[in-house]
Amino acid sequence: MRGRILLSFVSGIICVGVVLYIYPHSEKILLKSVPGDVSAETQDGEKFSVKSNEEEPVKKQRDNLPSKIKSDCKKVVRASQKSQNVDPRIWSEVKYLLFFIGHFRSGTSLIGSLLDAHPNIVLAHEFGTLGRWEKWSKEQKTRDYLFQELFSKSERDSRGAGVRSPWRHCYVDQYAFAIPTQWQGKFDKNIKIIGDKQSEQVVSILLSRPEGALPEIQKIVKIPFKFIYIVRNPFDVAATRMIRKYSPKLNHEERKELYNNPLNYTKKWQVQEVKRLASLIHGAVKLTTRFGNDVIAIHSEDMIKNPVQELKKMCTFFDVKCSKKYLDDCAHIVYANPSKTRNMIKWNEEAKQILTNITKNVSYFKKYSFDE
Repeated sequence: MRGRILLSFVSGIICVGVVLYIYPHSEKILLKSVPGDVSAETQDGEKFSVKSNEEEPVKKQRDNLPSKIKSDCKKVVRASQKSQNVDPRIWSEVKYLLFFIGHFRSGTSLIGSLLDAHPNIVLAHEFGTLGRWEKWSKEQKTRDYLFQELFSKSERDSRGAGVRSPWRHCYVDQYAFAIPTQWQGKFDKNIKIIGDKQSEQVVSILLSRPEGALPEIQKIVKIPFKFIYIVRNPFDVAATRMIRKYSPKLNHEERKELYNNPLNYTKKWQVQEVKRLASLIHGAVKLTTRFGNDVIAIHSEDMIKNPVQELKKMCTFFDVKCSKKYLDDCAHIVYANPSKTRNMIKWNEEAKQILTNITKNVSYFKKYSFDE
C-alpha cells in the first residue's frame, strides 16, 4: 500500500515538472512531428493539421529555412480550428455546385487555388464531397450542412499549414498557393459558385456508382452542377505520380536534380502506374461525354503560359465577373514555365507506348507528345 502511495506521489511530481517546463515555452510554435500527421497552433487561436508524406520532422524542415523566412514564421504561434458560420441565406444565392474530374498531378491544386481566390467562388481543397455524402446521416444530408462544410474546409485551407496558407512554407516542403490579396477562405458579400477540388476519387465514384451520391445531392441542393476537367501532358502526370509514390522523401531541391540524374524505375512499376493513369483518363473522358456542356476542359500548360486568358475563360463559363486585380494577383503566383517531369525518369518503352497511344487516340491529349 505504501509503495503505491509513494509511486503516485512521484508520478505527480513528474507531471508537475513537465507542465512547469512546457508552460514557459507555450508562446513558441508548437509542432507535433509524427510521420503522416503534423499539427500546430497559431497566434489567432487556430488549430490546424496537415498530412505529410515526409518522415523527417516538419520542425526540422522549418529550421532549415533561410533566416528571413524563419523570422516570418515566428509570427505564427497559436490558433483555433473554429470556422465562421455563414448566414444560411447566403446559400440561397449559390448558382452552381462545382466538381473537378481528372487525375492527381495534373495541376488541379493550382487551378483550384486560383478559383478559390475569386470573391464569389468557394472551393474546398480535397474535401471528398461524394465519399463523405455516402457516409453522412440523414440529418447531415442538407444543402446548408454541405455548403457550410465546404466553406469551412476552404477557410482551413487558407490558414496555418493549409495548402493555400501564406505560412505553408513554415511547415512543409511543398508548393504553396496563397494569394493573400484576394479572397481565399472567404467571400465578398455573396457566393455564386461553391465546390470541391477533389478529382481522381470523383472519377472512381461516379463510374462505379453512377446512381449514388450525385443524383441525391442534386435533388437536395436543387442547383445545377458544373465540372472542370484539368488536362496535362500524360508523360508529365505519370512521371510525377511515380516520383511521389516511389521516392516520397525527395524534397523540392532534390527533385530538381533529377533532370540531370533521372530515376530508373522498374518496368513493372512504370507499366502498372501508366495503366492506372490510362484507365483514369478513359474514365474522365467518359464523364465529360456524360455531362456534356456542363464541363469545361482546361489544359494545365495553357494556364501556366497564359493564366489571365484561361481564368477569363473559366469566369465566362461560371458566369461570374473577374476584376483586373483578381486576374493580375492570380497570374502573379503562377509558375514561370510548365514542369516537364517526364525528363526526371528513364522510361521503359512499353510504358511510354501506352501513353503515346493516349496522345494519338484521345481528343483532349492530341496536342501532346513525349518530345513536345
